[in-house]
Amino acid sequence: MTVTVHTPRRAADDPVPSSRLVTAVEPFTAALEAEWDALAHRVDAPPFLRPAYVRVRHAAFEEGAGFAVVTVRRDGILHGALPVADGTAGFGPPSNYETPLEGIVADDPAAMREVAATLMTLPAPRVVFTYLRAGGPSRAVIDAAVSAAGRRAYSRTTIRVPVVDTAGAWDDYWASRSRNLRHNVERCARRAREAGELVFEVHDAFEDGRLDALLQDGFAVEASGWKGAEGTAILADPRTRTYYTELAAWAAGEGWLRLAFVRLDGVAIAFCFGIEAHGVHYALKVGYEDRMKKLSPGMLLMRGLIQRSFETGLRSFDFAGHDAAWKSAWATGIDEYEGTLAFAPSVAGRASHARYRCRRWVADGPLRPALERAAARVRGGRRRTEEPPVKDPSASSPKAAGAALATATSIDADASVTRVESAG
Repeated sequence: MTVTVHTPRRAADDPVPSSRLVTAVEPFTAALEAEWDALAHRVDAPPFLRPAYVRVRHAAFEEGAGFAVVTVRRDGILHGALPVADGTAGFGPPSNYETPLEGIVADDPAAMREVAATLMTLPAPRVVFTYLRAGGPSRAVIDAAVSAAGRRAYSRTTIRVPVVDTAGAWDDYWASRSRNLRHNVERCARRAREAGELVFEVHDAFEDGRLDALLQDGFAVEASGWKGAEGTAILADPRTRTYYTELAAWAAGEGWLRLAFVRLDGVAIAFCFGIEAHGVHYALKVGYEDRMKKLSPGMLLMRGLIQRSFETGLRSFDFAGHDAAWKSAWATGIDEYEGTLAFAPSVAGRASHARYRCRRWVADGPLRPALERAAARVRGGRRRTEEPPVKDPSASSPKAAGAALATATSIDADASVTRVESAG
């Protein structure tokens, strides 16, 4: 889809009252980034809705392709913003399997409604969201805008993320965990101390040159296990390495980066790449040293991170990845994220909808088993539907699924909940 960029009129040129909201689709520029960032700071928007995050992720994975921003202004002041781009799945926020969250940034409900309404009235045959927080501020206004625009929509839960409510006391939380979990963690800690000096550390300040050294250390740990063997580690893909390196630099500048390690005799045996902002710790990437898996360093890492979240006064620890049995042992709740496909009531929209229905019939109809077997033969093996078994389950990836799954398949299935499986 080609987006016509409209430059909003400033108050001096606008004949309507100054309280009027003016909407537009603007190119992403440095000036707009500054305005959007100021808006995000006013409302304490999550890190993943900040313009710099969108820029970093988009630059790493979209190979320089640009994106635009749906904006709402009053008296020339930005009051609402949503990044948009043309993707393989449709027109909407630029995102992929590394994206934790999508949504509108706005400082009042009217501005948020205007952003959603403007998006849905654009001539895009197919508008797509993949990671909207269920019950979040963007969800309801997007649904209302879809309905008002006469679009035909499909919504599905795309991912269920385990979280820990850390607003209480650590001792009460730890006592509420299963006896088996507590016993295993204490046993692993005892064995590790018998093997050498065990240290848990979290870095939140980075002197010149220190950040690069810590990232190199952490990325090597993350690549030492099954992720490295299967080619899904950060170091296996130059784009992913660029993404996490640039994300680290930006987050460190904001004071949000947290690099956590478990070390044995000074050697890193577990690592977590985390973002911590507005009372939430997001554990984006977790890995452990494969040679030390008998000590379950990933469990020791989780214990240290969650206990620290309680003791530093955070309100939540977010696993930032799909639900899994080992995470449920630690979690106190689940945050659901939803995707929406919205087809325009136009010729192009109806044609896109017909193609979508055809693909769903092929994917979920009687031919599916035969197609899956054929696809497996082409790939040279059976499709993996679960993470490979590991003795230390906490080393499983946070949120990842493969770009096609995250942008299309995740909301194309008939099931009410479609799991986004981890691929690294």
